[in-house]
Amino acid sequence: MSTIKDFKKLLFNFLTKPHSEKGRYRFVIKSWDKISDIDLATEVVGTDFFKSILKISPVPLDKFKSYLVIAPHQDDETIGAGGTLLLASKYNPKIDILYITGRMPGKEENKDEEVVINEIRNAEAAKVAAELNADMHHLGISNFIVKATKDDVKNLATIIKDLKPEVIMIPWLLDPPAKHRMANHLLYLANEIYKLPDTEVWGYQVHNNIVPNNYVDITSVMEDKIRLLRYFESQNNGLQRYDHIAKGMAIWNGRFINSTEERYYEMFFSVPLKEYCRLIKQFYFKDIRKTYNGFKTAFEGMEQLHKSLKI
Repeated sequence: MSTIKDFKKLLFNFLTKPHSEKGRYRFVIKSWDKISDIDLATEVVGTDFFKSILKISPVPLDKFKSYLVIAPHQDDETIGAGGTLLLASKYNPKIDILYITGRMPGKEENKDEEVVINEIRNAEAAKVAAELNADMHHLGISNFIVKATKDDVKNLATIIKDLKPEVIMIPWLLDPPAKHRMANHLLYLANEIYKLPDTEVWGYQVHNNIVPNNYVDITSVMEDKIRLLRYFESQNNGLQRYDHIAKGMAIWNGRFINSTEERYYEMFFSVPLKEYCRLIKQFYFKDIRKTYNGFKTAFEGMEQLHKSLKI
């Protein structure tokens, strides 16, 4: 069984020895082949032991012309990457946001509980999209039942192929919530079956620490990010004050930057799509139940879907 010492050594190599089929990237990647236990990896990252050896670089937002932000729920994209999207929007890129759960209800549908919730959350998200000049898309997986289908994989692949984004943003693959991991799992399946175009993947931070290799200084737009987060009233008032949490997270991320100034940062785990999917395979499929934290409908549904696709 892998040890903490093994993982620390592997992570050091990952952060300091760049390689890629395309040559050197501004980010660094390295194999994690000697460890596959997802809980161990998440716990070790949470200790923050790597901070002293971490070398991260700013993201050149002016270099990218299109972004696809994959969000399990309406607000994840703003919590993890809202400041970056605000700054990027100043360069007039194409921004698309794809929500994995929830859907826009039709005019003739009964307003049952889930439809009403989806309608509220999508209306909130639409306000954010309008300020980012972004287009919204929906896979429409139930946020209650949480069961993805072959059509969801196909639709995800179709959206990515049609949009051809230079950057795909998605919650970091070790982010604990089951639906966040489902989003990554679906991306993996879409790439395996439909061979997605080569692009960068930026794992963004929502619920846990992250191993960052890129960052964006969002100090100049921090208050605007908070304003966008406050559009999600159903979440801030009904669950947690994510506007408050996101501000604290942006402050805490400053520990990676050698500065005495009071600034705010968003952090990203940035690698090519092929490498990102390889890491998903490494961590997710040893034990699907563990990957989904025992969330019964999620792991049973994804296990069934994965097997039915014969990958």
